[in-house]
Amino acid sequence: MVAVCSQGRFIEKFSAAFLMRGSALSNLMGCRSTAQSKAACATQKHYNSSMKSAVLPQVRIEPALRADVEAVLGEGESLSAFVESSVRQAVQHRQALRDFDERCSASLKHFLATGESHSSEEVLEELRKRTAARRAQLQAGTA
Repeated sequence: MVAVCSQGRFIEKFSAAFLMRGSALSNLMGCRSTAQSKAACATQKHYNSSMKSAVLPQVRIEPALRADVEAVLGEGESLSAFVESSVRQAVQHRQALRDFDERCSASLKHFLATGESHSSEEVLEELRKRTAARRAQLQAGTA
């Protein structure tokens, strides 16, 4: 298992299960002695280990930006959850841009190979027809 220390250097950690046994491990991981709390603790450990196994690098920001971020957090939302959500949205946006660029390149390649193109008036007219047909379909209730 690898973790990041406060200076940003990678350090290796041994598995807690290897270093400790039995109740010492349960106490270390915050588990109580009842069967129900041990089951809940085991479920949480499974979730933590299977769902989030990678760490993003630390990012230094100005205190004012951090204050702005904390000011817009939702009720019960952590800073970590906000950062994860923002990263996911940024990745999806970049993927959409990449897909758009690929479609543009393919379209240009097709045009250069065939010489086939459509005027903006033709494209807009086709879009207007499709929009009108969809509106009529929605108004008729056959979505």
